[in-house]
Amino acid sequence: MSREAFNQTLEQIKADVVRMGATAERMVEIAVEAAITEDVELAKQVLPMEIEVDAMEKDILERVVITVGLESPVARDLLRLTSTLGVIAEIEKAGDDACKLARRSMKLTVDFPEPLKELLLNMGSEARSQFRNSVMLYSEFSTEAADGLVMSDESIDQKFKASRRAIVEMMAEQPDNVRQLLRCFEIFHALEHIADHAVYIAKSLKLFLDR
Repeated sequence: MSREAFNQTLEQIKADVVRMGATAERMVEIAVEAAITEDVELAKQVLPMEIEVDAMEKDILERVVITVGLESPVARDLLRLTSTLGVIAEIEKAGDDACKLARRSMKLTVDFPEPLKELLLNMGSEARSQFRNSVMLYSEFSTEAADGLVMSDESIDQKFKASRRAIVEMMAEQPDNVRQLLRCFEIFHALEHIADHAVYIAKSLKLFLDR
C-alpha cells in the first residue's frame, strides 16, 4: 500500500470513530430526554442503536488489526492505530450505559422527580459535551485539551453527589417510593459513568499521542 493510500485508510478509520462516537452521544441525549419527559417510546429508540454501535466497533477493530498486520506501520502510526482500540472500547461502553439509562427510565412507575429534572438535564448536557470533546481529541489531539477535559470531570462528580444527596433526602421523606427513587439514582449513576468514559479516552490518548 502506498503512503497516500495508507493515509486514506487512517483518515477513514478516524472518520468512522468520530461517527461511532456521535451515535453513542445521540443515544445519551435521547435517553436523558426520555427520562425527563417520562417517554417510554422515546427510551425504546435507544436500544436498537446499541446494535449499530457494536457493529461499528467490530468493523473498526477488524480494519485496525488488518492494517497493523499487513502494513507494519511506523511508530507514530502504530501508536495512532493502537489508541483507536481503547477509544472504540470506551465509546461502546458509553453506548451500553446509555442503554442502561434508557432501560431504567422505562422501569419508572412514577414521574421523574420534578426537583431533579433540571439537574439531570444539566448533567446530561455536560456529560455529552465531555464525551463529544473526548472523541474529537482522537481526531485532533491536544495535550491542553486533554488535561482540561480530565479536570472538568470534577464538575460532573459534584452534580452526581448533589443528585445522591437529594435522592437520599427524598427516600427519607417518601419511604413508599424508595425503589423508584433508587432507579432515579441509577439513571444519574449511568450518566456519571458516561462522563468517566470521556475521561478514560482523554487519558488513553494522552498516553499514546502526547509525544
